[in-house]
Amino acid sequence: VKRYNRARDSLETLGASLGMMARFQKIHHADLKMSGDIVEENRLGQRSDTLPWFWRLDRNLEGQADDILDEFHRVNWIRAKAQYTRWKEELALVEMEMKWVISWFGF
Repeated sequence: VKRYNRARDSLETLGASLGMMARFQKIHHADLKMSGDIVEENRLGQRSDTLPWFWRLDRNLEGQADDILDEFHRVNWIRAKAQYTRWKEELALVEMEMKWVISWFGF
């Protein structure tokens, strides 16, 4: 992080354009925190996590498809869909359990 930020500061000192400086932002230690999805797989509120800016950076300047980033987004989408499906199944189970409890007390 220190090396990157020093290089970025050097670019700024050399008079890099505002566009380049906006593209290469400073990296803070908070940007390097490991995603909660990895550390706590079943925790609540996973959708609030966002990727740091450098993971969303378009690394391929010629406009060609970035296969690695595409695969990353595809995997995250599949994980989110699987989580949605699990929660949907859990909701159906809880609703059925509530009906079973009500019918059990009805005897």
